[in-house]
Amino acid sequence: MNDDTTAPPRVAPPLWATPGLALTRLRPYEREAARLAGVPGNRRALFADGLTGPGISRLWSLLESGRYEIHAPEEAALLCVAWLLRADRLDAAAELAALLDPFADRLPFTPRPEASGPEYRGPGTTGPEVTGPAREAARLLARQRPNRAVAAQREALTVWRPFEDELLSYWLRAYADGARAPRPEGAALLERYGALAAAHPLTGRHRDPKSNAAILRRALEERVAGRELSPREAGLLRRAVASMVAKRGRPGSPEHTLLRQEQVRQAALLRGPLAGAEGNAAIPGAEPPAALAAAEEARAAWQAGLSAVRVPHAVGAALARGYHPEVADPALRTLLAKLYQGAHRFYHHLQDFTRLAERPWIRAVAGAPVREPVALGAALRRLADFALEASAESTADLSPPLVTGLSALAREAGVPASFAVEPFGRSDLGIVTTEVLSAARVAAELMGGTPYERYHGIDYATVRDMAESDDREGFVLLCSVRAGRREPGVPFADGTYSPEVTAYPSVIEQVRILTACNLATLVHEIGAAPRSGWDALARAAFTGATRRRMATPKRTARAWRHLLFHLSMCDADQRAAVLAWIDTRTARLPAGTAARLAPPVAELRRAMA
Repeated sequence: MNDDTTAPPRVAPPLWATPGLALTRLRPYEREAARLAGVPGNRRALFADGLTGPGISRLWSLLESGRYEIHAPEEAALLCVAWLLRADRLDAAAELAALLDPFADRLPFTPRPEASGPEYRGPGTTGPEVTGPAREAARLLARQRPNRAVAAQREALTVWRPFEDELLSYWLRAYADGARAPRPEGAALLERYGALAAAHPLTGRHRDPKSNAAILRRALEERVAGRELSPREAGLLRRAVASMVAKRGRPGSPEHTLLRQEQVRQAALLRGPLAGAEGNAAIPGAEPPAALAAAEEARAAWQAGLSAVRVPHAVGAALARGYHPEVADPALRTLLAKLYQGAHRFYHHLQDFTRLAERPWIRAVAGAPVREPVALGAALRRLADFALEASAESTADLSPPLVTGLSALAREAGVPASFAVEPFGRSDLGIVTTEVLSAARVAAELMGGTPYERYHGIDYATVRDMAESDDREGFVLLCSVRAGRREPGVPFADGTYSPEVTAYPSVIEQVRILTACNLATLVHEIGAAPRSGWDALARAAFTGATRRRMATPKRTARAWRHLLFHLSMCDADQRAAVLAWIDTRTARLPAGTAARLAPPVAELRRAMA
C-alpha cells in the first residue's frame, strides 16, 4: 500500500474551505484509516472508500457512538453525507458527494476517531463494495442483534440513576429541615422502588447492599417503619450522602445537571440500530445537553482552570443549540455541536461562528441556521453559573480560553459582556486594552462601597472616571503605583509610558484586582448566581487559601481575591456567619498556617466593619 506523505499540490481551494487546510500533509489518523480499510494512503482513496457500503457502515457507527473528534470543519463532511443517507435523503447526499469530489485529493473529509476511543474499524469492514451504499449499509447494520449489556446500561441511565437522585434529594431535604423525614413521601418512594425493580430487572447494582443507593433505601425503610436508626446505620447514611454529593454534586446543581444531561444523551444514542433497539429517537422530554464532555471529565477541567481543550465542548455545544434548536436527532445534534467545538478550537480569536453555516455539508444537514438569542442567552447563563461556582471550588481565575468563549457566546446572544481578555496591555505602548477599562467599570459598579473595595484600598470612583474617559495610560499608572512602583518609567515624546510596565507581574495582579478578574462581569452583566449561595462560595475560597498543596503566595492571593468578592456579595448575616466559620476553621489549622493567616483575617474583619 502506498503511503502518500508528500504535501498536496498548491491549487487554489474552494471559497468555503478552511484557509491553509488544503496544504496539509496526510495525517496519522488518515494513514491508519487507509490501512484498516485496505486502500491506498491518499485522501482521494479514503473519500471513495467512505462512499462504499462498508465505508458508510463505519461512518454510521461513528455517528451513533459519537466517538469522533472534529479539529477542522472539513473532517465532518463525510459524516454529513452518511447522515443524509441514513435519513433517506439520497438526492441531497449524492449532490453533496459530487460537490466534495473535486477537492477530495486535497481536503481531509475523513472523520477523526476519538484519540482515546477504539480503532477506526466499525462494523462491516470486510463487506463487499456495492453501488447502493445506503441500502448495503442498512443491511449490514440490520445484522446487529439486541445487546443485553447495552440494554442494561440504558436501563441504568434512564431508570435507576434518576431514582437514586430522588433518594438523595429526600435525605438532603430531611437534613436541611432538621426534622424527621416525612413518612408518606418515604413510603411512596419505597413503593415506587418495588414497581421499578419488577419492571426493570436487567440492572442489579441497586440490589448491592454495599452500594450508596442501597444504604439510603435501607435507612428509608427504617424511618418509614417508625424505627430510629442505630449509630452505625446513621453513620453509614451520612457517609453515603456525602459520597454521592462529592462525586456528582447536589441534584439540581450545575455539575449534577450536566452529568445527567450527558447520560440522557448517551441513553438516546443507545436506542439506535447498533443497540438492537427500534428507531433512533431521543427520550421524550429530555433536554439536549449544554455541553457534550462527560461530566466527571468536565468537572476536572473546570477545577484545573478550564483548559483550552475543554472550553470548546461547552461553548460549541451551546452555539449549536442556539443556532439549530430545531434539530431533534441526537446524532445530528452531537455532530453539529462537535463542529462548533472544533471551530472554536481551530480559530484562536473571537470570530463570527455563523460562517460555519456557509459550509455546504452543514447547510445540507441543517439548512439555514436559525439564530435564537433566547436559547443562546440561556446557554450563556448556564455556562456563567457553572464557571462562577467552579472557579470558587478551585480558586482559579477564569482562564483565557473560557473568557474568550464566554465573550463569543455573549456576542452571539446579543448580551453586552465586558470581559478583560489577556494579554491585558500593549507592552509596546505601556497601556491597557479598552476591554480592561470596560471590565474595571463593571467591577466599580458592582463592588463600589463593598468590603472588596475597602480591603483592597480601591477608589472605584476614580476607576469609573478613568473608564469613562478611556484613560488607559492613567489606569496603568494607577496599577503601577498600587503595585509599589512609584513611577512607571520615563514617558516617550508622545506621552506614552515605558513599554515594560504592563509586563510586570505585580502590575498585572493589580489589573486583576481592579477588574475583579471578570467575576463582576459574570454577575453584573450576564446575571450569574450560585445555587449554593454566596456564603458557600466564600467558604470554598477560604478552604482553597488554606489548602497545603496550594500554599504558594500566588495561589493564596488568588483565593483571597475570590473570598473577598464572594463575601462582598453576601448579606450582613451571611458575612457574620462566614467570619465565625473562618475563626473556627483557623483554630484547627497548624500553628504556622494560622499565624500566616492572622494578619489578612484581621484586615478582613476591618473591611467588614
